[in-house]
Amino acid sequence: MDGKAHVERRFSGRRLLLRSSLAACVSLAWLSGLPMMSGADVVGVQDVLSAPHVVLYGHSGLSAHAAQTVVQGARLPSGGCAFTFSGVGSATQSMSRHETAFDPATCRAVLTIQPATAFSATPSLVYGKALLALPGKGAVLAATSTHYQDAAYVHSYFQDPVGIHVNDVWNDIQWNPGNGCADNGNALATQELQWYSQDGWVVVSNKFLASFTCYENTSGSNSHFQNGAFCSGANSDTYYQPQLLNGFADGTYNWSIHWENDGPCYSFLGFNEEDGPYYRIG
Repeated sequence: MDGKAHVERRFSGRRLLLRSSLAACVSLAWLSGLPMMSGADVVGVQDVLSAPHVVLYGHSGLSAHAAQTVVQGARLPSGGCAFTFSGVGSATQSMSRHETAFDPATCRAVLTIQPATAFSATPSLVYGKALLALPGKGAVLAATSTHYQDAAYVHSYFQDPVGIHVNDVWNDIQWNPGNGCADNGNALATQELQWYSQDGWVVVSNKFLASFTCYENTSGSNSHFQNGAFCSGANSDTYYQPQLLNGFADGTYNWSIHWENDGPCYSFLGFNEEDGPYYRIG
């Protein structure tokens, strides 16, 4: 979009007028106060923010001391972008990564990184939900009294221009490693999905990926959501394919996410991720 462009769409019975000129002024003023990483990341962030068609996403609660980095996506045949990124979990706190700027011409996104804050759904909104769980050896699904030595979660979601989560995917694992193996004792893998059904989002497909081995315990998702009304009757699609969370014999964990966002209004939806060293199904 250029500075004069505006986009209209029907949103939950209201007309949402998104003026990119106003959004750019507000978001650029806010982003300019954030410290940036050194070297290539500084240049990359500045390149994205100065791109002629940059899309800026507003987020409440981001710290003025948050770091920023750039991730490079790949162009999809239909025009959208696909990204893959990963991380090693912190042993002491949850961390979050929020897409705050996106250049559709180059498939590059700016991520702002900071400690995660608690997620709470807006009570007035209607969401569909699904919860799946699979126990490893020695565990049972209803074992709420089972003690787990280690736990971890990864939660990713897309949000729309007014900050509403349109779909969320959580993966959690809890496990008791021992004798050099991740699956030595009780273990439990869990997945939860949430989608903004009130606005027309549906689950097209989902596969819960869970496995338990000596090397690692895994909870993962292959999930596809769609909305046929979000973009003036054209399909909007979001994909988490896959989202993976792995817990190891030493109690550490890592995560990786391949996400895609497609459809004529794909740049309206910003991506977000958080992870932490405890159980946190939404």
